[in-house]
Amino acid sequence: MTQTAYRPDVDGLRALAVLSVIGFHAFPARVPGGYVGVDVFFVISGFLISSIIFSGLRRNNFSYLEFYRRRIRRIFPALIIVLTVSLVVGWFALLPDDFKELGKETAASAGFGANILFWSESGYFDAAARTKPLLHLWSLGVEEQFYLAWPLLLVLVYRRTRHLAAIVAGLLAVSFLINVAFVHESPETSFYLPTGRLWELLAGALLAYLAFAMPAPTGGRALTVLSGKPVVREALAWFGFALIGSCLWLLDESSTFPGWWAVPPVVGTLFVIATRHAWLNRVVLSNPTLVFIGLISYPLYLWHWVALTIVHLRFHDGADDMPASLRTAVVAVSLILAWATYALIERPIRFSPHPRVGPVALLVLMACGGVLGLAVDLSDGGAWRYPTEIRPLIAFDYERARERADIAYRTDICFLGRTATFADLAPECTDTRRDHGPLLVLWGDSHAASLYPGLKAMQDSRGTFRIAQFTTSSCPPILGEAFRRRPHCQAFNAAAYKKITELEPDIVVLMGHWRNYAPSARGEGKQELDALGETVRRLRAMGVSRVVVVGCLPEWTIAQPRVAVRLWRDSHAEPDRTNMYLDLSVARTDSIVRNIVIGAGAVFVSPLEALCDPRGCRLSTDDNSRWPLAWDTTHLTPPGSEYLIGLTADDAFGSAILAGAPHASN
Repeated sequence: MTQTAYRPDVDGLRALAVLSVIGFHAFPARVPGGYVGVDVFFVISGFLISSIIFSGLRRNNFSYLEFYRRRIRRIFPALIIVLTVSLVVGWFALLPDDFKELGKETAASAGFGANILFWSESGYFDAAARTKPLLHLWSLGVEEQFYLAWPLLLVLVYRRTRHLAAIVAGLLAVSFLINVAFVHESPETSFYLPTGRLWELLAGALLAYLAFAMPAPTGGRALTVLSGKPVVREALAWFGFALIGSCLWLLDESSTFPGWWAVPPVVGTLFVIATRHAWLNRVVLSNPTLVFIGLISYPLYLWHWVALTIVHLRFHDGADDMPASLRTAVVAVSLILAWATYALIERPIRFSPHPRVGPVALLVLMACGGVLGLAVDLSDGGAWRYPTEIRPLIAFDYERARERADIAYRTDICFLGRTATFADLAPECTDTRRDHGPLLVLWGDSHAASLYPGLKAMQDSRGTFRIAQFTTSSCPPILGEAFRRRPHCQAFNAAAYKKITELEPDIVVLMGHWRNYAPSARGEGKQELDALGETVRRLRAMGVSRVVVVGCLPEWTIAQPRVAVRLWRDSHAEPDRTNMYLDLSVARTDSIVRNIVIGAGAVFVSPLEALCDPRGCRLSTDDNSRWPLAWDTTHLTPPGSEYLIGLTADDAFGSAILAGAPHASN
């Protein structure tokens, strides 16, 4: 049997991998670590494709042209169909900002650079994953980038060294170390870029080389050592299966991944592939149902996330309320689409001796798809399809709004990312000019940073006070508490408190995304918010005359600019405020914070009371510009920040520094 002989057990393993990924995407609470299915795919791909290359090199008939012709026939047909159908459906189903995003992702995916795109966009204010219809194609980008260089390297060194296994192992080790080195400081780099992922493909390649380089009846002496004895073979097969399976439930979205956590699914996959004659492989993984799903796994992987995301955006605007029954139906439709794509498109093109659509034609079609996606992106998602009065909100540019917010919040200057420390704050974050009036310190997380544009505007108009800004993401201004999502938070807050002691400010303003730390959010009691009261007391004890705690901002179940669009789409009317799409549970957290901090001697300011009434919360800063108060589900736009500060300044900060400050009307 040759190294490239068909193995039904590998298709069965593919089936388990794709089902794991689908389970994670459709039912994350039930399969929280299902994303490791992608790592299983990487190992399988590295093994199978490298086996083909090694087989050709051994027989001295390897051809670059034939290799890439086969890759194009394998990858392009289903991908072209999915990209094309996605754009057609998106035209009718998606709002312009979502359609624009789809166009951009299509252009990147057509060039197999989706992973680079998503890496460049990742960060604190990146859009939620559920709003990116082609997010899953990052893995395809990693694979194809690998296969651009891998055959060239093998041909270069195959006949020139006896140490190919050592070279592959060395490259594997370097890639793994890059993955581990960046997974904490820059997890997006480890996750999306090929440098931190190639080791998984190389692991499969190394297994293929060991099987190829030491031929024996069972597939190579190296594999015989692992699986020659039945007891050892069965034990390794089930151990590998257990390694993969355990990750499905031991890991979740908060796990530091890939890093060391990627080792179990990779090693487990290697063991399962290596033990091809084990009962698990012969009976379980070679089951006809699993083999069938494995055969359609590629189009199924392509379709399922596109379908889930577009349905989510069209009927739920990206909110976390998509019913399980609808998700189940979407998965079922994805299975049908995958089978149809495999049977009617993929197989005829891939296996026909005289295909009507050849590699050159597929390249042209893929290029056309990329150009079409770019055109959609450049046209702002076809905003011209909508009436003039709603077009500004329809075409609301979330990426530009995020960039404006980054500038206004002083991101990476005075509003730091999760890996930064207090020492990384720029000198200009503290205004030390003694002759410019009292000092106000702004301390907290991204919600606090969103107040800075309003405070700065008030300072510019009054010029009677100074501002110091100590803000960092996912880190509320609570002393003595450690927060899982922000490992440096405790140290940052301790340093901020020490700096406040040195500065002796007149006012300290505390704000956080309190709902993330409230008992209703995580069911952990009130310890962290109780510590907020102790923080207030310590500030008062050090001599701060006025401690202001700003409560909860309104939170929407969808991005706030979308609320007005959705209301217009439903009724062709655009009210100035609404209760629809509001997360009403935030009011409870606001009340908890109020009771804690007032008892500790702080001034409490509630944005909910300022921006909302029984009719609902405001949707814009005024009735003319219709500029949204928030640019996502909760963070203030710069005009929204100015509006809120104008409403609450006198009550919050007192007349000592704000006498005569302009007022906003509600």
